[in-house]
Amino acid sequence: MVKMSWNILNSGEVCCNLDSFFNSVQIWINRPNVCCKMISCASVYDLEISSVGKKHSNTLIPDYLDICQLRKEIYNALVPGSNTENDAEDPFDKFMLQLKVHLRKLVPKNPDVHSPCYEVMVFRNNSVMFIPLTSDLKLSFVSYWYEIEHCTIETQTDSCATQCPVTGSEEQKCQKIIGSIQIKSVNFDSTKYLFDNHPKKRSCRPNEQWVKDKLLTSIVKWTDEKFSATYPLNGKQKMLLPTSLSLIPQEEYAEKYQQLKRKYGHDIMKIWSEVTDPQKYIYEDVAIASYLILLWKKERDITNCDKLQSFVDLGCGNGLLVHILNSEGHPGRGIDLRQRNIWKVFPSSTHLVEGVVDPTNDTLYSDYDWLLGNHSDELTPWIPVLAARSGYNVRYWVLPCCFFDFFTKYKRSQSTSGQYDDYLKFVENIGQICGFHVDTDVMRIPSTKRVCQVGMRKSHTADKHGEFLKNISDFIDTRHSSHPINFTTSSEFVPRDKIERVRNCTKLERCIQESIVSIITNNILSISNILKINIDGIVKDWNRGGSILLEDAILLLPTHIKDLMKNECGGLKTLLKNHHQIFEVYQGKVQIRDWSNLQNTCANKKKSKIQMHSRKTKPCWFYFSHPDGCPRSEHICPFLHVS
Repeated sequence: MVKMSWNILNSGEVCCNLDSFFNSVQIWINRPNVCCKMISCASVYDLEISSVGKKHSNTLIPDYLDICQLRKEIYNALVPGSNTENDAEDPFDKFMLQLKVHLRKLVPKNPDVHSPCYEVMVFRNNSVMFIPLTSDLKLSFVSYWYEIEHCTIETQTDSCATQCPVTGSEEQKCQKIIGSIQIKSVNFDSTKYLFDNHPKKRSCRPNEQWVKDKLLTSIVKWTDEKFSATYPLNGKQKMLLPTSLSLIPQEEYAEKYQQLKRKYGHDIMKIWSEVTDPQKYIYEDVAIASYLILLWKKERDITNCDKLQSFVDLGCGNGLLVHILNSEGHPGRGIDLRQRNIWKVFPSSTHLVEGVVDPTNDTLYSDYDWLLGNHSDELTPWIPVLAARSGYNVRYWVLPCCFFDFFTKYKRSQSTSGQYDDYLKFVENIGQICGFHVDTDVMRIPSTKRVCQVGMRKSHTADKHGEFLKNISDFIDTRHSSHPINFTTSSEFVPRDKIERVRNCTKLERCIQESIVSIITNNILSISNILKINIDGIVKDWNRGGSILLEDAILLLPTHIKDLMKNECGGLKTLLKNHHQIFEVYQGKVQIRDWSNLQNTCANKKKSKIQMHSRKTKPCWFYFSHPDGCPRSEHICPFLHVS
């Protein structure tokens, strides 16, 4: 019998019942990646004894796992003085019937650094125990064990008022359970038990210090009801979303992602010729390709088909997703209205086409199995429509991002939910009108817009497909008629320009920009705000000026300048932020930047270290244009004090 002594690692007060407690622990069990960054996912298996003895029916559990023996080891460890070799079966059976025993496999995010590991989870009345296993799936008495336990301190009965629309406010009795959550770990009195061979890689199981410092905070947070998926946030109902990667096997995804990352990620990074951030876009497309490959593998298993699916990526952008899918054997092509520089680097086996996709004409894609919309912007609502019109057997996958309707920008119909949630429901509704059972999933990509929609199953038989096509046309006509034609709405679908014009105020004529700066600074400096500054030992006065509201600043500009600003994205605010040497824009106000504060800098954080040692090339506006000059001496000012 192994002698064990438990000590409390950490504890925290909570206000929850046992159901809320176990729900929060289930998050840690099934989705440990949400709080532990070195874990990719977890696979959980029920270790119930089957009718054939120690064998198990789950093919994902290793064959060498002896469930009966493992349960006896747990019994011997947890029941003092027990010995399953000599004891009758009744005490063992009675004890194990009170427990639920599950096996959990932790899969590392980076398999080059960490190795996967197994744990046994023992569920008791008010706690869950996590017991590590050795490489041959025996109980480990070297690595620590820990238990997450809920303790009820007291139950309070309070009066709470509820608003009834008929009778008004009335009182009810509400029970509030005050308790604590403890995390305990076990220290073994002896080290002569079942040593595991030290692996070359460290296990992805978190260490005891992490469990003490981080895990309790997460468990306590998850017990709060406001973290449930349907809790109204700021008065707005959040959309109920599934866990990430719910449509594919997560363990296979972790393996596939690492495989494609090694195969394509590092090489593409070396030859990346786009202005966009390669760290984001390369690994985002690798993640999407991994997801689609496994989704299509699942579809082939369901349909008992060996042929790899074909695809068309509408609005393919840099084409990397098409390149990976083509290289992995899936026939298909990408279409975009503008060729990217990186296209020239891809081999001829990557099929990319420069051209305009007009969903209102007769162009269909009946020769392909899937239509893809990866951040497809104005084509997003048309993806389900094009899939349905292309044929009964054409499916689609779409990742909505920018908010577009069929012929204009999307305008939400209500304000009970956020704009993103509302747009997701709009795109999902289009898929349903097109005759699809729309599945929603959450991608693991470096983007705030991570929710994808999959139209893989039809809601109708092939003989009714014509009726759905008519419903689609009627719905599009209804959406079009609900938006009166004006300067923002066209009677036809209008794709974006092939050459996108820069509209961030940098293309305004220099004299216009200087005129705007002069008007704003003169008004700000007319408000006296004198600061005492010390330049090389000489104390002098320096007027920083006041602050003005952005809406008041706009009124200062002549009409012809305001007309020019209307054509620029962001308008005056963007222009003032572009002149960050001079202005600070904060909470709807603009003021002169205080360069007398030596901590002040307008440099980008990534460039701040470089700028201190780089040569000055830009003239100092304060030195040449401010009435009191620059509040810094020449040797500490980051800008030029000479012509």
